[in-house]
Amino acid sequence: MLRMSESLPGATTQASSMPSSLRAKIVSGVIPARYWKIWRDFESLGGLVVKEALITSKSYVERHPTLAAIAVNTMGIIFMGTPHRGSKQEEYGDILAKVAGLARRPNEQLLRTLKPNSNILEKQRDEFTTISKDLVVFCVREELSTAIGLIVPKESAIYDGYNVRTGAIHANHMDMVKFAARTDPGYERTLGFIRELLNLRLVGQDKTIKFQEDRQQEILDLLKFPSMNSLELSDKPAHDGTCDWIVANHPTETADQPQFMPWTRNDESLFWISGKAASGKSTLMKYIYYDDTVHAALEEWAHGRKLLKAGYFFIERAGDLAKCREGMLRSLLHQILKEQRHLIAVAFPSFFPTGKHPPRPTPETVNTWESLSTAFAATLEGLRDSRVCLFIDGLDEYRMMDQLAQYTPDQIELITEGSNDDAAWGTSEWIVDGHLQIAEFILQHRGRPNSKICFSSRLLNVFEARFRGLPGLQIHRYTAGAIKKYCTERLEEEARGMEDLQAFVAAVTNKSLGVFLWVRLVIDRLIRGNDNGDKVSELWDVLEKIPQKLNGKDGLYMKMLENIRKEDRDEAAKLFQLVKHWDEVSLAGAPRMDIITLFLAEEGYLNAGENGGLRVKNDKFSPETWEALRYRWSRLQRRLRSRCGGLLEGTKEVQFMHLTAKEFLSQKRWWSHLFEPQQGFLSTEEARLALISGQIRRFKCCAEATMEYWRREGLAEPAEQPEPMTRIPPMFLCYAVASILIMLRGDTIGSAVDSNVYESLADELDVTCDKLIRVGVFDHSKPSRPIWFELLFEEENTQLSPKNMTELALACGMRWYVIQKLRRNTITSKAQPTELLGLLAIGNQIRYRGIGFGHISNPSRKIMEVLLMGGMDPNLELQDPRLAGKCSGRSWNGMTVWTVILWKLSDGYARLLVEERVFAVVELLLTHGADPAARVRTDSGRFITPAVAIRNYLREVQGLDLTAYPKVVALLHDAKREGEETEEGEETEESGSESEDR
Repeated sequence: MLRMSESLPGATTQASSMPSSLRAKIVSGVIPARYWKIWRDFESLGGLVVKEALITSKSYVERHPTLAAIAVNTMGIIFMGTPHRGSKQEEYGDILAKVAGLARRPNEQLLRTLKPNSNILEKQRDEFTTISKDLVVFCVREELSTAIGLIVPKESAIYDGYNVRTGAIHANHMDMVKFAARTDPGYERTLGFIRELLNLRLVGQDKTIKFQEDRQQEILDLLKFPSMNSLELSDKPAHDGTCDWIVANHPTETADQPQFMPWTRNDESLFWISGKAASGKSTLMKYIYYDDTVHAALEEWAHGRKLLKAGYFFIERAGDLAKCREGMLRSLLHQILKEQRHLIAVAFPSFFPTGKHPPRPTPETVNTWESLSTAFAATLEGLRDSRVCLFIDGLDEYRMMDQLAQYTPDQIELITEGSNDDAAWGTSEWIVDGHLQIAEFILQHRGRPNSKICFSSRLLNVFEARFRGLPGLQIHRYTAGAIKKYCTERLEEEARGMEDLQAFVAAVTNKSLGVFLWVRLVIDRLIRGNDNGDKVSELWDVLEKIPQKLNGKDGLYMKMLENIRKEDRDEAAKLFQLVKHWDEVSLAGAPRMDIITLFLAEEGYLNAGENGGLRVKNDKFSPETWEALRYRWSRLQRRLRSRCGGLLEGTKEVQFMHLTAKEFLSQKRWWSHLFEPQQGFLSTEEARLALISGQIRRFKCCAEATMEYWRREGLAEPAEQPEPMTRIPPMFLCYAVASILIMLRGDTIGSAVDSNVYESLADELDVTCDKLIRVGVFDHSKPSRPIWFELLFEEENTQLSPKNMTELALACGMRWYVIQKLRRNTITSKAQPTELLGLLAIGNQIRYRGIGFGHISNPSRKIMEVLLMGGMDPNLELQDPRLAGKCSGRSWNGMTVWTVILWKLSDGYARLLVEERVFAVVELLLTHGADPAARVRTDSGRFITPAVAIRNYLREVQGLDLTAYPKVVALLHDAKREGEETEEGEETEESGSESEDR
């Protein structure tokens, strides 16, 4: 490992002969007395070996965490008579040769090399000075001469560096670490050096630990995203007893004993569960993830080591991040690193101290594929005392979202024809390339000794070709018994007295081809027919006519949808569009739309007629509980079934009955076969407005969204006053508001629809939410500021709770709303524009209480321009009580908008600025009078100029938009030149005055 051996022949012997235990003691800064003799045998050149070892270890920080661990874990060093440089009397090479010559059997090759190569060791000293600035270093010299004089003079025994302390032992070079007893003065002095080193380290240890913990949490927070816990969002739990076969030790009725349980105990790393669409793969994966028998078997495989489990289910409805490789790795890494926090520095070493100030982690530096894949490999490599089993479901739902722009529309368009039923669900060149990519990722982990991956997918050709030969099973070959059990129990429970029951069970099982969803639909149909009084012969006729496949023009889905009456098709199309759009915009983990919200949204956002106003304005505020509204939603439940052919289901949470139903309706040719061009919402924007309107109207009749209901149910602490707002608000309200605000964000709002519509909806949301919070808790008669903002949003160290709708809009990206209000001059107070400018510069982060989701506001050039053109001064000091101590413990008050931006540029908070064209913001401020000579104090206490702040930012952040950078430089340069000319003019004036006086 020691690079010194490459340049100095003979150093290899010196390094390799050092006992490993001694090396460990040296680099830890503690050298017990029993090693002093060994140390002496190195004739004081051991210190040079240690320096080279640390230099080399430090160089591996980015590439090899294991080798880098020596440098990372080093506390300090005590050099005893180590020559670091030459003196006035002697050249460095002469001193080195003299030291080496003291050995009883000196290394002749080393002696010949030291003198002429002393320049290499000079270079080594310079490198060591740089990499050791975070270490405590003691340089101890000899005070007495030997028969040939001082071996290592004082000037040579010390060097200039960071945290370097000096000392001396009253002995000659040969006897520096020879002590007769513990009472020997040299022993006591050496022990004192060791104690002082440890005490010095302890002083900074708390700060180091705090930094490490904060940095670990910062990275964990960056890895998180709303749909990260995809396992919890996956299919419903298995019907009782239908998945037991996979842990059984005997063959099933239709196949041999499944090989899954033997795999959990052996050293095979990969296991593939495959099956047809809707055959129950996700249900089975969820079952085995939580099953105790499976867990116990994996514990056997771990052989006493800590067993870790992590699961990720690719889910189409949970958004782009939930179905791409970055989302998968972020979730898996978060699950593992949360349990093994010490591995965070191994996974992301560049963000932890390695001799220089580490950069701050940002989404751009943590959440890229390159960074995540490197971190994932390092994490698995670092699991020395643990074993991990990963469960990854739904590889067929994986998509290369980051590479979508690289494909043409033809390459993305679904092709819905194929030789097998799974291929017929739709594929494309883009999808196939994604499947190749995820298959390659899985296969890269084949043969890892400390990890297993159980994964599932549909039986697609691309997977069959890549995974052929791996241990696995095809689920539809094992489910005949489970299907038979399911059919029997449901018919006996829900179709009591049905004739030929067992014959129907056998027929359904045989026709199912192992597809559980098909079975469920058929059983639903038979039960409904039995309830309607159909004869046995009629039920047999129904079963005979039901298609055996789900997909296609002649499939079961098409047959179900064709039964919808033509006069109901427009309503049906809207209902399908709304549920699909809600899945796209709502937070993962949030409740789905209930059936009342859905039908309110289906009515649209405008009243009927050419000049119809907003529907939301017509509804009175009258909250009722879900139970009190039973008459309403039970009627809508029947309407939903008739309008959507059974493909949408649920009351409290309406959803597609299965992903394949949503996939079916996403195929353009089937949609156009069922619906006319003018049926349904004619644009995404129209559907979005309908959803916003429907959700606000639902708030007005929803008691579960009120603070009174939440408190009555024991879900919130009672309070008589609105402050302090420490209670958890209704979760339903938090999730729904978050989803509405997501739909309202962006700069394209109002492009096709009058922006006044969006403004009115946002204002109606404001009024309605405040009413919901006040119901039964706060006095309505007293006019006061809105309080719902304080209740829904956290007020913590680095976060401000918005106090009005304009501030909330600023935080969550509703720029159009802020600009609209500013242009209308409808700001509620004279001070608010100043506060807005301050919040805009700071880039506040707000977070909803209890749901772990938030918005980050970034300096917006457009909003700043409106404020500045309205006369706001960028050099005006901020005076908002809420801004005290909100970032790194500092107060923003007393700073200006301009100096806040400069501080962010300089001190590493660049990630709060990345979304905007940063230099365009700086140019705007300078153009409107920002002081180019301003100085800002950084966290380190230095005062810096705008030019230094910009230079620091350029060093920290990559991939910037530099369009406005030349203009910024020119403005600063012109200002500097004008300042110099002004100073010269003032000096000339003063000189003239003095002459006149004389």
